[in-house]
Amino acid sequence: MRINQRQISRLAGALGARRRRGGTWSVGSVLLLAVMLVIAYVQDRAPGTGETVRDVLDGDSLVIFQDGTRVEVRLFGVDAPEKGQDFGEEARDFTRRLAKGRPVTLKVRDQDPYGRLVGEVILEDGRSLNQAVVEAGMAWWYRHHAGGDRTLERLEREARESARGLWAGEDPEPPW
Repeated sequence: MRINQRQISRLAGALGARRRRGGTWSVGSVLLLAVMLVIAYVQDRAPGTGETVRDVLDGDSLVIFQDGTRVEVRLFGVDAPEKGQDFGEEARDFTRRLAKGRPVTLKVRDQDPYGRLVGEVILEDGRSLNQAVVEAGMAWWYRHHAGGDRTLERLEREARESARGLWAGEDPEPPW
């Protein structure tokens, strides 16, 4: 959030803070403005602000707008079926239902060879989209890139044992 001098003067005027005749601000006015600026900064940095999911390309790839810029994101540690594969559409639709048009927080881990950011997407309710996709059986835990992620490992195992999502089939075809 960028606040210029005119906006500060308007905010101060709206809250009754006034300059003294000599052109300086009173101590109370300065403190009031400082508190307002801190609140504005914290609100601007709050989780789920500044990043909105614009589109879902497939079960593990989406497009967000981050500070007005279009950014492609790949979910870290997740590999969903591709378009044309069994469960590809279901995985994309699941991810779309959870995230499209919603504010999210992106925790960037890396950038892939295609220029996409790779990271964890946190939904506005605090859940990890990455974990939700694996837990619902809409994707594999991507061992090659997230071998040490015991949460994703456990969620995939539970989805397999419960025959959720793509694990309901006899022999799901991995995307790779």
